[in-house]
Amino acid sequence: MRMMSFQKTIPQFQNGTKDITRRMRWKNLKEGELLMGVEKAMGLNKGEKINKLGIIQVVSTRWEPIGDITQEDVIREGFPDWTPEQFIKFFCDFNKCKRTDLVNRIEFHKLSDLKHFECLYKGYEIGIHYKDASFDITLKNTSLSIECGGFQTFSNSMSIGSSSIQDAFIKVLSKYRIEEVVL
Repeated sequence: MRMMSFQKTIPQFQNGTKDITRRMRWKNLKEGELLMGVEKAMGLNKGEKINKLGIIQVVSTRWEPIGDITQEDVIREGFPDWTPEQFIKFFCDFNKCKRTDLVNRIEFHKLSDLKHFECLYKGYEIGIHYKDASFDITLKNTSLSIECGGFQTFSNSMSIGSSSIQDAFIKVLSKYRIEEVVL
């Protein structure tokens, strides 16, 4: 899974006030793509580890000049008290770009909180409540089982490993567009 850094907006990412981000690159990003949000992905010091923030799913992307940002998008970037001009300056200073440069406006939603996946991976049972449905997720040995209202909605046996279990878990979260996990 590709990683996307939120180095300058960690609090906004974590508290859920950010659901749009702008990037100078990310040309091949597609709607529906899953990414791992991280604090910092590049330029780590020796011994420094990647700190994962959570899984996101791309809702939409479009290219536009950074200078075209609206007040609504400044708020959705996680800066409710800033003007578009303040955001443009912040962005351009950090990315060493001009206000006329094209950026990829990426709308996303968070699928899960990594702490909940780690609980699942360790073999705990997790209850997910989404709208009027409750999902019970159980991981035992090498089997991942997800039930909704007593009916099994997903079951998979796999070789035990972080990536295979995580992939299965993400597919279920994505299928039901589950954004919040409650233990």
